[in-house]
Amino acid sequence: MVKNLLSPGQALKRVLAKEIAPIHAFFGEDYFFQDLILDGISDIVLSESEKKNIFIMGVDSEEDFLNLFNSNSLFSQQSVIVIKNAKKIKPKFYDEIIDYCKNPSLDNYVVFIFNDPYSSNKFVDSISNLSTCVDMRTPFPNKMKEWVKYYCKKNNFILPDSTLNDLVDNYGDNINNVINEIDKLYLHSLGKIEDVNLSIELNTHKKESQVWKLMDFVGKKNTAESINVYTQLYNNNTPMIKILLNLLDLFKELINQKLKIKEGKFIRNKIILRNLNIYGRKFSAEQILKAVTLLRDCDLIIKSTSISEKYFFYTILVEICEVTGE
Repeated sequence: MVKNLLSPGQALKRVLAKEIAPIHAFFGEDYFFQDLILDGISDIVLSESEKKNIFIMGVDSEEDFLNLFNSNSLFSQQSVIVIKNAKKIKPKFYDEIIDYCKNPSLDNYVVFIFNDPYSSNKFVDSISNLSTCVDMRTPFPNKMKEWVKYYCKKNNFILPDSTLNDLVDNYGDNINNVINEIDKLYLHSLGKIEDVNLSIELNTHKKESQVWKLMDFVGKKNTAESINVYTQLYNNNTPMIKILLNLLDLFKELINQKLKIKEGKFIRNKIILRNLNIYGRKFSAEQILKAVTLLRDCDLIIKSTSISEKYFFYTILVEICEVTGE
């Protein structure tokens, strides 16, 4: 992973102080942070009638943004050029792009977006060395709450702490999810969010509890909470294959950890990755392999037996959390 990343807060402070670098590289896919910094740059650099130039690699061609890099105008006109999915830039364009980044135009503000925070190859490393790099990963819940409060203050929303906690607990896969729910509550409550705690409670049980919570409790061998979260997933019709694949990815990461291979190959969730050491202390290599075997065969057994899927998977969770822990 790229070193010396700025936090979104640090990057925002620089932008608001009009200390805007000509080249940025974003690492991570929290769209709230991406939009926050991009909108901040655009508000300062562009006039009201001007828009960002956005290119999506895999859809748009490299020549499209390279033409903007190389265009010369008789009149100084600033532009914001955003290159999304930048890891898909074709190798034949690497040298030209790196040469530009070494000597960028003062009229252009270029942002490369790498959704995978662990992107790494010679091209990515070269771009990061020539850029102001910003960590765009989804933050932990406590830091997420700070950013949601920032959003509420900016929009003059009054949001009780209890409501904020409920929203982050139930919609906290990323900041945008939480903010979307706040916006909906604001509309439904005619601007009086502080009066809609009941609405939160009515909506919360309908929201699919995040699969990552199940992964976290299984990793910590917390049988009771694992069963509780799985039951919510089951009641919300979360596909079994989705649950199995995510749990298998968890144990693949733990295998890599035991082999001292860099984390992040199978999982992108920041909380799960930071807790890998905790999970690793709970499971021996033998227990991890046994869990993989149980999960790998689970879907086939469910399809070939008359036993209830829910109760069968309860036994799998108990087997992983308790029996393998002996």
